[in-house]
Amino acid sequence: NSFRRVMSIYMDDRIEFQIKLRDQRDVLITYLKAKTDAEDWHAVSDAANDIRELEAQLEILEEL
Repeated sequence: NSFRRVMSIYMDDRIEFQIKLRDQRDVLITYLKAKTDAEDWHAVSDAANDIRELEAQLEILEEL
């Protein structure tokens, strides 16, 4: 069935994208911790904002 094939491709792509976003979030959390230790508050703010955006994207993907 072509619908099942399309849905399978869509789900695979969505899962891959979620994994990519989670990996990026993990990298940013590590960066955030390093910048907190270095007391680089501008970088901490930037990283926190980026993490919030990734979390919002992940939340939307999980609702689909």
